[in-house]
Amino acid sequence: MVIAQALTSSRPNLSPTSRVKIDTIGNTRDGNLVSEATVEMYITYADSQIDGVLTQMYFTPFKKCAHGEWFLDEDINTATAGTDVVLGTDGLPIVTTTNRVVVTDSCNLVAGEQILIHDDSTGAEELHIISLIIDQNTFDTVDDIEGSFTAENGVRVIRLKFPPPLNQISARYAASFIYDKYFAAQAQPNVSDYGKEMRAVASGQLNDILNGKTEIKCGKRKGDMMGNPWISSIHSVQQPYGGFATTDRDMSKPK
Repeated sequence: MVIAQALTSSRPNLSPTSRVKIDTIGNTRDGNLVSEATVEMYITYADSQIDGVLTQMYFTPFKKCAHGEWFLDEDINTATAGTDVVLGTDGLPIVTTTNRVVVTDSCNLVAGEQILIHDDSTGAEELHIISLIIDQNTFDTVDDIEGSFTAENGVRVIRLKFPPPLNQISARYAASFIYDKYFAAQAQPNVSDYGKEMRAVASGQLNDILNGKTEIKCGKRKGDMMGNPWISSIHSVQQPYGGFATTDRDMSKPK
């Protein structure tokens, strides 16, 4: 979604007889132009940029943490789950695995996000990726859910993601690098305005973190030489004596 339309395809990878969905036009990356390996490489470069800039203030690399929690509203893989119960030869119900999850509210969930299904009473938990949002309470996972989870036990569905806005910064940096390489190199002058704009937005978000305007949720702060990093509201940096004013903490810009 972040990559400009010049590097996307107006026709996704569907069979010739399939119709093209309107919402995929300009949003489906052309695999012939930009491969998965290339995207992953530039995401790695973007993550290195983020870790390098913020290493003075936080311990890196950053890790995924809980960002949203919902309770299970219907049982999963139990005899009471669903309406059709098939009995085996021994008279006991045969429970088949499913990838359907019903929660109290799924409005803030997006396909592609990682969720953790956790049962506080038993300690059982499973990691899954959301494949499709069905409605405001229901979504499907990529893989089948193997364990049994009962809604009455207060089973939690926890979304795991990198603390915001790190995901946006990484996406914009990676997109700008890809766009400059594959598009601007073929144009004159050899500069991509779209790539520059994406880097400007990402740099502004990083500067907000450096200046203390944005706090990294669940990020582990680095302390001063003789102080607790959580004493002051504005994060100070490691300097032998004194420190920077918040306006002096912006990233260095290449000349």
